[in-house]
Amino acid sequence: MARKYAFADGKYRKHIRMFILGSPRNLNDLVLLRPAVLSRRKEAEILVIDDQGFGYNDFLLSHHFHVQTLSDIEDVRSVAEYHVIACDIKGVGKRFKSKYEGAHVIAEIHKAYPHKILIGYSTHSFDASYNQYLKLCDDVVIKDMDSDGWLHVLDEATTKAVDPQFQWKRMRDYLLAKEVPLLTILRLQEDYIAALVEKNRDKFPRSGTLNTLPPDLRAVLQGFAGNLLFKVVFS
Repeated sequence: MARKYAFADGKYRKHIRMFILGSPRNLNDLVLLRPAVLSRRKEAEILVIDDQGFGYNDFLLSHHFHVQTLSDIEDVRSVAEYHVIACDIKGVGKRFKSKYEGAHVIAEIHKAYPHKILIGYSTHSFDASYNQYLKLCDDVVIKDMDSDGWLHVLDEATTKAVDPQFQWKRMRDYLLAKEVPLLTILRLQEDYIAALVEKNRDKFPRSGTLNTLPPDLRAVLQGFAGNLLFKVVFS
């Protein structure tokens, strides 16, 4: 049956006509898959990148967060297993040789893993040239805020990391910005919902749809498919 389709949240008003057998799945089907707070804290892997160390580890561990700290990274692939990355803006990213230091690291991580939750922080203020990098962050905070402030920031971050609706909408926006055809995005959305609802990892992303995309987008989607979200739902 031919029908017009718009994304379920109504954000994108442009319709496409296609043939669909049955009714399209709705993102609201994923609401019940959102993990509880304690599960989010236990399952989400958090990486802090800070050349001076991070003084809140023990506090966060006592609240069931999984936090690891590195003084720096040399390759963005080293963050692949983490779901939330908090990065100091000053003093990191030496291997990348950018004057923007940690802000440049954040941009490189976002380029490779647009679904990851990014937090930038510092004790310094920065000129407007940093804005192009800092706008990629989900949050930008003061490094030495109190422990309860970090608790709040990381609770919000882990919520985003394992919310199936939030994660897909972010990926969908990324694919639209890359001018992926709407029909391809719709197929990916259908497969994504099916994979989670039916707990069948093989349904997303299907190789037939994946092979229509350029290598860089295939790599991004494969990284997204290995995200924490699937580990939480299938556990």
